[in-house]
Amino acid sequence: FDLEGATNGANGTYTDHVDAAGAATLSFTTPLAGNMSPTDVVYAPFWVRLDSATTNDATLVASSASGEDTTGANTAQLSYTVYAIAPGATCDATASGGTLVASGANLDAFTAGSSVALTAGAGTDPGTPVQLCFAVTAAAGLEQGHETTATWSFTATSTP
Repeated sequence: FDLEGATNGANGTYTDHVDAAGAATLSFTTPLAGNMSPTDVVYAPFWVRLDSATTNDATLVASSASGEDTTGANTAQLSYTVYAIAPGATCDATASGGTLVASGANLDAFTAGSSVALTAGAGTDPGTPVQLCFAVTAAAGLEQGHETTATWSFTATSTP
């Protein structure tokens, strides 16, 4: 049983991200990602699937979120939502029509949403990819010139 993720598309390069040290780095929309202002929203897609050796379907749930201010204090000034959207859909403002998987009023807040079904593959084929769309919104108190990172965790549970 193995959950794997990719940052470069449904047919991208999938790897294991078993802990925060091995977490994938998401590429948020530019130019805002490097220069956000209050009320700006940035988006980043991430695809998950079960690997080809996994024989059972699974249920994916968001399990935690945390923020870390590299400089400044913007963890409290950035809220987020994570939606599961169709694999071919664009991760942007229209993604709110998907299944809400998690949200938080700031990067240290966490509210679990709905679970997402993951299907096992067949033979040498991996399972069907599910696209997660991360949206991060800057609040009015966002501090200029500071950096913040966030880590989201997900758990997949086998469903025989």
